Amino acid sequence: MKEIFGGEIMKLQEALIKKKDLETIKEELYSNLRTLSALRRKEISEEEKKAEVERFLEHIKNLKQIIRKTTDMQIKIQRAGFKAGIKDKLVELEELRRYYNLLDSLLQKSPMGKVEWKELERGFYDGGVEEVEVFLPIDREWIEKEKREVKRKIMKLDTEIQGLNWKVDVKL
Repeated sequence: MKEIFGGEIMKLQEALIKKKDLETIKEELYSNLRTLSALRRKEISEEEKKAEVERFLEHIKNLKQIIRKTTDMQIKIQRAGFKAGIKDKLVELEELRRYYNLLDSLLQKSPMGKVEWKELERGFYDGGVEEVEVFLPIDREWIEKEKREVKRKIMKLDTEIQGLNWKVDVKL
Protein backbone atom coordinates (compact mmCIF):
# COMPACT_ATOMS: atom_id res chain seq x y z
CA MET A 1 0.00 0.00 0.00
CA LYS A 2 1.40 3.37 -0.98
CA GLU A 3 1.84 6.21 1.48
CA ILE A 4 -1.48 8.00 1.79
CA PHE A 5 -0.36 11.45 2.86
CA GLY A 6 2.62 13.50 1.89
CA GLY A 7 1.95 16.89 3.42
CA GLU A 8 -0.47 17.74 0.64
CA ILE A 9 -2.91 20.62 0.98
CA MET A 10 -6.50 20.12 -0.04
CA LYS A 11 -9.89 21.67 0.55
CA LEU A 12 -11.84 20.55 3.58
CA GLN A 13 -14.50 18.89 1.42
CA GLU A 14 -11.82 16.95 -0.47
CA ALA A 15 -10.33 15.83 2.83
CA LEU A 16 -13.75 14.66 4.03
CA ILE A 17 -14.21 12.67 0.81
CA LYS A 18 -10.73 11.17 1.10
CA LYS A 19 -11.39 10.24 4.74
CA LYS A 20 -14.63 8.50 3.70
CA ASP A 21 -12.70 6.58 1.02
CA LEU A 22 -10.17 5.49 3.64
CA GLU A 23 -12.98 4.35 5.91
CA THR A 24 -14.26 2.20 3.03
CA ILE A 25 -10.78 0.68 2.53
CA LYS A 26 -10.60 0.02 6.28
CA GLU A 27 -13.91 -1.88 6.15
CA GLU A 28 -12.65 -3.91 3.17
CA LEU A 29 -9.49 -4.81 5.10
CA TYR A 30 -11.58 -5.90 8.10
CA SER A 31 -13.62 -8.06 5.75
CA ASN A 32 -10.46 -9.56 4.24
CA LEU A 33 -9.15 -10.35 7.72
CA ARG A 34 -12.41 -12.13 8.58
CA THR A 35 -12.16 -14.11 5.32
CA LEU A 36 -8.55 -15.06 6.03
CA SER A 37 -9.49 -16.13 9.54
CA ALA A 38 -12.22 -18.37 8.12
CA LEU A 39 -9.70 -19.96 5.72
CA ARG A 40 -7.47 -20.90 8.64
CA ARG A 41 -10.03 -23.43 9.79
CA LYS A 42 -9.67 -25.35 6.53
CA GLU A 43 -6.89 -27.83 6.06
CA ILE A 44 -4.22 -26.35 3.80
CA SER A 45 -0.58 -27.07 3.03
CA GLU A 46 2.32 -25.46 4.89
CA GLU A 47 3.11 -23.23 1.88
CA GLU A 48 -0.48 -22.03 1.73
CA LYS A 49 -0.44 -21.40 5.48
CA LYS A 50 2.74 -19.35 5.12
CA ALA A 51 1.27 -17.31 2.25
CA GLU A 52 -1.93 -16.82 4.24
CA VAL A 53 -0.01 -15.60 7.29
CA GLU A 54 1.93 -13.15 5.10
CA ARG A 55 -1.29 -11.82 3.57
CA PHE A 56 -2.82 -11.60 7.03
CA LEU A 57 0.16 -9.62 8.37
CA GLU A 58 0.13 -7.32 5.32
CA HIS A 59 -3.58 -6.62 5.86
CA ILE A 60 -2.96 -5.86 9.54
CA LYS A 61 -0.09 -3.52 8.62
CA ASN A 62 -2.27 -1.69 6.07
CA LEU A 63 -5.17 -1.55 8.50
CA LYS A 64 -2.96 -0.10 11.22
CA GLN A 65 -1.66 2.56 8.80
CA ILE A 66 -5.16 3.52 7.66
CA ILE A 67 -6.49 3.74 11.22
CA ARG A 68 -3.57 5.99 12.20
CA LYS A 69 -3.98 8.16 9.10
CA THR A 70 -7.77 8.51 9.36
CA THR A 71 -7.50 9.45 13.04
CA ASP A 72 -4.84 12.05 12.21
CA MET A 73 -6.93 13.28 9.30
CA GLN A 74 -10.04 13.61 11.48
CA ILE A 75 -8.11 15.79 13.95
CA LYS A 76 -6.78 18.03 11.16
CA ILE A 77 -10.25 18.31 9.58
CA GLN A 78 -11.79 19.28 12.91
CA ARG A 79 -9.09 21.89 13.58
CA ALA A 80 -9.46 23.41 10.12
CA GLY A 81 -13.24 23.47 10.45
CA PHE A 82 -13.04 24.98 13.91
CA LYS A 83 -10.73 27.76 12.71
CA ALA A 84 -13.13 28.55 9.86
CA GLY A 85 -16.10 28.77 12.23
CA ILE A 86 -17.80 25.69 10.82
CA LYS A 87 -18.46 24.20 14.25
CA ASP A 88 -20.48 27.24 15.34
CA LYS A 89 -22.44 27.14 12.10
CA LEU A 90 -23.17 23.42 12.57
CA VAL A 91 -24.47 24.09 16.10
CA GLU A 92 -26.67 26.90 14.77
CA LEU A 93 -27.90 24.64 11.97
CA GLU A 94 -28.86 21.93 14.47
CA GLU A 95 -30.77 24.44 16.61
CA LEU A 96 -32.67 25.68 13.55
CA ARG A 97 -33.52 22.11 12.55
CA ARG A 98 -34.86 21.37 16.04
CA TYR A 99 -36.99 24.53 15.94
CA TYR A 100 -38.26 23.62 12.44
CA ASN A 101 -39.21 20.13 13.68
CA LEU A 102 -41.05 21.64 16.64
CA LEU A 103 -43.06 23.92 14.35
CA ASP A 104 -43.76 21.01 12.01
CA SER A 105 -44.89 18.89 14.95
CA LEU A 106 -47.30 21.60 16.08
CA LEU A 107 -48.86 21.76 12.63
CA GLN A 108 -49.22 17.99 12.36
CA LYS A 109 -50.87 17.68 15.77
CA SER A 110 -53.50 20.27 14.92
CA PRO A 111 -54.33 19.99 11.22
CA MET A 112 -57.34 22.34 11.34
CA GLY A 113 -57.84 25.88 12.64
CA LYS A 114 -55.96 27.02 15.74
CA VAL A 115 -52.96 25.19 17.09
CA GLU A 116 -52.78 24.66 20.83
CA TRP A 117 -49.57 24.39 22.78
CA LYS A 118 -50.14 22.35 25.91
CA GLU A 119 -47.75 22.83 28.77
CA LEU A 120 -47.67 21.72 32.39
CA GLU A 121 -47.12 24.63 34.70
CA ARG A 122 -46.13 24.20 38.33
CA GLY A 123 -47.38 26.72 40.75
CA PHE A 124 -48.03 27.30 44.40
CA TYR A 125 -51.72 27.27 45.19
CA ASP A 126 -53.25 27.41 48.66
CA GLY A 127 -50.01 26.43 50.34
CA GLY A 128 -49.28 23.43 48.10
CA VAL A 129 -47.69 22.67 44.73
CA GLU A 130 -50.06 21.90 41.92
CA GLU A 131 -49.57 21.14 38.23
CA VAL A 132 -52.00 22.85 35.89
CA GLU A 133 -52.33 22.24 32.16
CA VAL A 134 -52.09 25.47 30.22
CA PHE A 135 -53.34 25.66 26.63
CA LEU A 136 -51.96 28.47 24.52
CA PRO A 137 -53.68 29.12 21.18
CA ILE A 138 -51.19 29.82 18.40
CA ASP A 139 -52.09 31.18 14.98
CA ARG A 140 -51.59 28.49 12.32
CA GLU A 141 -50.67 31.02 9.63
CA TRP A 142 -47.94 32.42 11.88
CA ILE A 143 -46.50 28.93 12.40
CA GLU A 144 -46.50 28.23 8.66
CA LYS A 145 -44.83 31.58 7.97
CA GLU A 146 -42.26 30.98 10.72
CA LYS A 147 -41.62 27.48 9.39
CA ARG A 148 -40.93 28.85 5.88
CA GLU A 149 -38.56 31.46 7.32
CA VAL A 150 -36.68 28.86 9.38
CA LYS A 151 -36.40 26.61 6.32
CA ARG A 152 -34.93 29.52 4.34
CA LYS A 153 -32.38 30.13 7.13
CA ILE A 154 -31.48 26.42 7.22
CA MET A 155 -30.88 26.36 3.45
CA LYS A 156 -28.78 29.54 3.60
CA LEU A 157 -26.68 28.27 6.50
CA ASP A 158 -26.20 24.87 4.85
CA THR A 159 -25.01 26.62 1.69
CA GLU A 160 -22.56 28.70 3.74
CA ILE A 161 -21.18 25.56 5.40
CA GLN A 162 -20.80 23.79 2.05
CA GLY A 163 -19.06 26.87 0.65
CA LEU A 164 -16.62 26.92 3.56
CA ASN A 165 -15.90 23.23 3.03
CA TRP A 166 -14.62 24.11 -0.46
CA LYS A 167 -12.69 27.22 0.67
CA VAL A 168 -10.89 26.00 3.79
CA ASP A 169 -7.50 24.38 3.22
CA VAL A 170 -6.34 21.36 5.24
CA LYS A 171 -2.70 20.33 5.31
CA LEU A 172 -2.46 16.57 5.56
